[in-house]
Amino acid sequence: MASPSQIPPDAPAAKPPPGMRPNFNNPPSLHPHIIAVGIVTSLLATAFVALRIYTRAFITRALWWDDYTAVAGLALSIAVFGVTVACQDQSPRNLGCSMYADGLISSNQSWSRRASV
Repeated sequence: MASPSQIPPDAPAAKPPPGMRPNFNNPPSLHPHIIAVGIVTSLLATAFVALRIYTRAFITRALWWDDYTAVAGLALSIAVFGVTVACQDQSPRNLGCSMYADGLISSNQSWSRRASV
């Protein structure tokens, strides 16, 4: 394993696949796909939980602990989606979420990640 001082700051974070060259200027990203899937699944989950709560509260008039757990799970799921979106920030401090490792510069990675390359 290489120590952090032995890795040049502009080295790729991983070896590219055979026949490919690293692209540091505009690396491919899964960001739009992750956002789209997150929005669709969050909307579906919200709709189903809302229907469940409506049915239990107004039709059967019997809310129970599992209903509250469903609401808490939905809230946590939306919070995780928010953290995922924040992680995919396209700023210079980009942590590399939703990007291929061969398009990242090693100086953007943590020491442990750089040491394992």
